[in-house]
Amino acid sequence: MQYAKVYVDVKSAELDKYYYYLIPPKILPYIKKYCVVSVPYGNKTKLALVSEIVRSVSSDIKTKLKSIKKLVYNFPVIDDRLFYIAKQTSGYYLSGLGKTLFCIIPKLSKRMKNTALLPPNDITIRTYHKYIIYNDISSRFEYYEKIIKKSLTKNSDLKLTNYGEMKFKSCIR
Repeated sequence: MQYAKVYVDVKSAELDKYYYYLIPPKILPYIKKYCVVSVPYGNKTKLALVSEIVRSVSSDIKTKLKSIKKLVYNFPVIDDRLFYIAKQTSGYYLSGLGKTLFCIIPKLSKRMKNTALLPPNDITIRTYHKYIIYNDISSRFEYYEKIIKKSLTKNSDLKLTNYGEMKFKSCIR
């Protein structure tokens, strides 16, 4: 049996409060570090971010563990760098790490959670006037560059310089 160390999206009095949940066998092949799952928390269901997958936990915790309800995203929504930034921000502002992590997750992925049925290990752009792009960071920048250039060609008032800066054309006639 494997377990997930998760940070739940709740206001917590403790800064680095994390919980362990059982990973059901049907979602075990798809769960990854920094993916979003739905977990039972009290008498409600909350979103949580998986920070680590472990093979064993202490025996006193093992008897009280609940299992993950469903996998919301089967891809990582943040990376190690953003996790580190969230941890530093949480400590600086004395806020819970779970709440800080969910503030740092990109808004587009939060908006698309009901319609995102994404295949694993694939770069996907879903267009419903919103984009979700995932994979390694260099692939994202290539797609962002294409999207920016496409929008700049539609808008004739903007132009892109060699250094990637946007400048407005003169509007004085």
